[in-house]
Amino acid sequence: MRLAALVVALVTFTAWSLVIVAPEGLPGLFAVLSERPWARQVFVDLCLALTVAWAFVGPEARRLGLPLWPYLLATPFVGSIALLAFLVHREWRRSRRTPSRALPGDEEPGA
Repeated sequence: MRLAALVVALVTFTAWSLVIVAPEGLPGLFAVLSERPWARQVFVDLCLALTVAWAFVGPEARRLGLPLWPYLLATPFVGSIALLAFLVHREWRRSRRTPSRALPGDEEPGA
């Protein structure tokens, strides 16, 4: 269930982002950031939030043997899409584990 929800979020948000960003690309982002202080604040907030998220997710990636660098390198270019893609990868990896190969922390919350 968690994997399906993450896939829906990833696909939906990526499609919406492409529709919004494609017409203007990065020049559109830079124009908004240079004109609007609130846009700069939201941008810095997003950067901080993603940094904190990766600080928590990074150790788990290492524990599960998942590659982290491709997602970290993509983050400055696609933002939270990279984090969502990692979470999909993580849940897919967890779903492929058998109970005998489960790692600590693989159990579902509340189970």
